[in-house]
Amino acid sequence: MSDRDVQDQARVLIADDEATSRLLTRETLEQSGFSVVEAEDGGGALSAFDRARPDLVLLDVDMPDMDGFLVCRKLRERPGAQYVPIVMVTGRDDVDSINEAYAAGATDFIPKPINWALLGHRVRYILRASNAVRELGKSEEKFRLITENSSDFIAMLDRDGRRLYNSPSYRAVFGDVDLPGTDSFQEIHPEDREMIRRIFRETVETGIGQQARFRWVLKDGSVRFIESQGNVIQDESGLVSKVVVVSRDVTERAKQQEKIERLSRITAVLSGINSAIVRTRDRKEMLEEACRIAVDHGRFAFAWIGLLDRATMQVEPVAWSGSEQGLLKQLRLSAREEVPEGQGLAGRAVRGKKPIICNDIATDELLQVSKPALGKGFRSLVFLPLLVEGESVGVFALYAAEPGVFDDEEMKLLQELAGDVSFGLETNEKAQRLDYLAYYDALTGLPNRSLYQERLSRLTEAARPGATKQAVVVVDVRGFHVVNDNLGRHTGDTLLRLVAQRLRENVRASDTLGRIGGDQFGLILTDVANETQIGLLLEKIFGALAEPFPANGEPVRLSVKGGVTVFPTATDGASADALLTNAEAALKKAKASPETYLFYAPHINAAIANRLALESKLRRALDQRQFVLHYQPKVESQTGRIVGLEGLLRWNDPHKGLIQPYQFIPVLEETGMILDVGSWVLQQAMTDYQKLQAGGLPPPRIAVNVSSMQMRQKDFPGYVAAAIGDGGAGTSGLDIEITESVLMDDIERSIEALRKIRKMGIGVALDDFGTGYSSLSYIARLPANTLKIDKSFVADMTTSSEKLAIVSVVISLGHALDMKIVAEGVETEEQSKLLRLIKCDEMQGYLFSKPVPLERIETLLAGGGRLPAIPDSPGEQRASLRGELQVARLKS
Repeated sequence: MSDRDVQDQARVLIADDEATSRLLTRETLEQSGFSVVEAEDGGGALSAFDRARPDLVLLDVDMPDMDGFLVCRKLRERPGAQYVPIVMVTGRDDVDSINEAYAAGATDFIPKPINWALLGHRVRYILRASNAVRELGKSEEKFRLITENSSDFIAMLDRDGRRLYNSPSYRAVFGDVDLPGTDSFQEIHPEDREMIRRIFRETVETGIGQQARFRWVLKDGSVRFIESQGNVIQDESGLVSKVVVVSRDVTERAKQQEKIERLSRITAVLSGINSAIVRTRDRKEMLEEACRIAVDHGRFAFAWIGLLDRATMQVEPVAWSGSEQGLLKQLRLSAREEVPEGQGLAGRAVRGKKPIICNDIATDELLQVSKPALGKGFRSLVFLPLLVEGESVGVFALYAAEPGVFDDEEMKLLQELAGDVSFGLETNEKAQRLDYLAYYDALTGLPNRSLYQERLSRLTEAARPGATKQAVVVVDVRGFHVVNDNLGRHTGDTLLRLVAQRLRENVRASDTLGRIGGDQFGLILTDVANETQIGLLLEKIFGALAEPFPANGEPVRLSVKGGVTVFPTATDGASADALLTNAEAALKKAKASPETYLFYAPHINAAIANRLALESKLRRALDQRQFVLHYQPKVESQTGRIVGLEGLLRWNDPHKGLIQPYQFIPVLEETGMILDVGSWVLQQAMTDYQKLQAGGLPPPRIAVNVSSMQMRQKDFPGYVAAAIGDGGAGTSGLDIEITESVLMDDIERSIEALRKIRKMGIGVALDDFGTGYSSLSYIARLPANTLKIDKSFVADMTTSSEKLAIVSVVISLGHALDMKIVAEGVETEEQSKLLRLIKCDEMQGYLFSKPVPLERIETLLAGGGRLPAIPDSPGEQRASLRGELQVARLKS
């Protein structure tokens, strides 16, 4: 039956007890050009088969009285039904049912619900494959008849297997060679020889003849498949004296059987791949499954699929299975005709749109460029082009370990296989396109409202109370109708794409962005610490949108408004729908106000407004030089002499007066203004140092604090030098104080930067020591010359022996590392006396002086630079005695 016959003349028997199912199946198959016969139960199916002699049977499994499995068995018992394909239609998806179907004699199965669009193609393919198997079966019968009527090879052997006699038929194989007296095992294939020797020995020892199957290797190297039967001749004592072996050449039958098995495997591959196409939506998964099925069911040594990159015309392997052995890394695959890589089989298959076969890699001249496959043990291969809408989109490559595998009959099925994979690619591409349009905006490529809401729901459900917050932002671009009316719809679409691109550039990788309306975009800002951080992110986003957009060569400014909700809060909503609805409500309020964006919760708007106002005031303070430095003295423990100053930043607001640093330093760090303010502090400290020096006063060293943002500058020493001016000259009176936590962010980089700082003549103090998590090994490596004990230890040392012990150990450690020790936060004489007793070098705190302006420092230095001593009262003398006893106990 030809391909034309399969489509136009084939008769299909439908056996199903459901009338609706029969009707739908009949309509589908008749539209595909098939003739249809129906039966409503098992008995009817058997009668219809005898009467109509169909070319294919579609058999429902679940029927009354006689199920599909039993009907299938009875059909297989009928004459002429051996090669008729029987396809089981079943709603069962368990492996046992499928195995039972095949055990009953089923050719294939189709799962319910039936994919009506593919049914005609599936039936046509099964008929075509079964037709090939039928023809091969007839061919096998013909060869079997020839073999059975051919002359057998008869030989009489002695007990050692030497020939005593051989029939004339041997001459047809071995020529006129005189065989008697020769070893009968010498022509047997080396791989079979030991097995035949064992069988022969057992025959001689037991007196029972055995059958055997083996191969003869002829002088020309050709191989013949032989079946033999041994019979014994016994002497008078009952011992085997001779063995008569009757052998038959079954080479053609063996080859035909091998071919049928191979084609059956290809048919199984086709069936498996068709099933994979139906059930798999992911393209890569489908292609990987196709390769796996080709190797597991088709028994190919290796299979891979490569897709064509239209831009480079390179064939990129995307899926493979089997014995890859690093082959794909060696291949250079191109479809370009002008390059050497394009002359390989893959390139020819893609350009020619036809299969390219190599049935012996060792000798085939088609492989002119390289033969890496031969070195991996492969002998034959085929490259099947994958065509979608008539154009090559890739190749399906199959490798076999034997030569001569791909003949005409196998290629017919393999081309069908390539067509099925191509169909799967086309179907998958269309499905992906539909999925994309269902969830993404075609104009901007952003998630549409449906996908945006889905992600918002998922993120909201995953958010944990008490952890970080997330913000929902609805951005409305106003006045697009004016752009469309005056500049055209195309320009309006271009501007929308530019807005989307600018939003992408100004949100973080962890944030979600979508187009949720004609002129509206939705944002989900995740992992934000508080409303202040949300405000900073929004300022960046809306600031970017305030910049002009190019339109037809002219700058266009767009009016943008926004509404914001925060989760979790008590006011903005507990669900994704509520958050989005309330963000849209906040947007509506923003449109009616002069503000660019508004939060749904009024108190957040006030907080953000206050924060923005503070930022503005701080920028103005820097420009108008409202910042001042106050200095707190460091005194030598034993003498009370001022030996150092710590410069502390203050903001002298014209309206509020002196503002303490805790009220504005965090804002400076969050906005990055700390870099500019920090530079001013360094410069002002050196200016004040030089002023003291110019006034004839002995200026003590001035220390200033350095923030983590300053320390993280790529060239921190250069940053310090630029702040001081004059190339960093005149820094001999400057120290910088850095906390442990700042240094430990990147300890190796910190060590290298501080070494350069020390070379500039700047001292380094490790501030707040004991509160961080630094390792002693790192402390020893740090180029620091001063160690400052945190005030929390100093405050409790007079009442806690543990804190006193810590302070004592820190002082000993610092001295061992040749560091000067400064105790911070000294507020009582008892603390001072204890520190002197345990050899602390310097002290700093309100006991001696609070931070004061430079003028007060000038007065103190002019008076001798020694702070007034506080006389010991009787109580303080007792406290000192207690301190000495504590120290004594500590040392003991």
